[in-house]
Amino acid sequence: AERQIVSQLHADVNELQRKYDDIKQEAVSADGLMKLQKQADIKALQDENHVKGQLLQRVTHEHEATRKKLDEERKRAHTLSIQVEVLHKSLIKQQDEQTRIAALEQQIQSCTSDFENEKLDRQNLQIQLNKVLRELRKARDQITRLEPSKLPERGGCLEVLDNFQAAFEDKLVIQDKHSSPKRISLLDESFLECPKCKTQYPTSQHRELLAHIDFCTV
Repeated sequence: AERQIVSQLHADVNELQRKYDDIKQEAVSADGLMKLQKQADIKALQDENHVKGQLLQRVTHEHEATRKKLDEERKRAHTLSIQVEVLHKSLIKQQDEQTRIAALEQQIQSCTSDFENEKLDRQNLQIQLNKVLRELRKARDQITRLEPSKLPERGGCLEVLDNFQAAFEDKLVIQDKHSSPKRISLLDESFLECPKCKTQYPTSQHRELLAHIDFCTV
């Protein structure tokens, strides 16, 4: 009976040892699996971190490129704004120049018109002067042919000469009164000349010219 009990105990110990070995083997296997799983998890996490790092680096590069592009666009917009301002000022200046040129053209046209009018006035004065001079010569010729006994008549002829000169001066005075200040200024720049000695006098000094002619043609 004791042997049977001992045998049963050995059998139980052997069974327990077998179960222990099985459990130990399972534990070793489980530990191996856990290590493999852990290594796999670590590898997956490293891969994920690597991918995330690459993504972060790419996003950082893209952000930097976008920032540089934005800075370039801002500089370009600033340059364009300056060019637009310059063009705007140039346009305003050009408009002012066109306005000034138009005013100058109008002044030139007005001066040209005044000069043409003055030219016509001078021509008319020269015609009147020549007419009076012909009358003066004619009267002087008549005086030269007079005999000494006809001195009263000579005095009458001199009176005629004075009347010619006074009438001519009256015409000039009337024209002076109707002349604008600008045309009077232009008359000072034009000249009438003595038909004998060609001495020139400003048109506004016609009286001095008549006095000169009276002296020069004696």
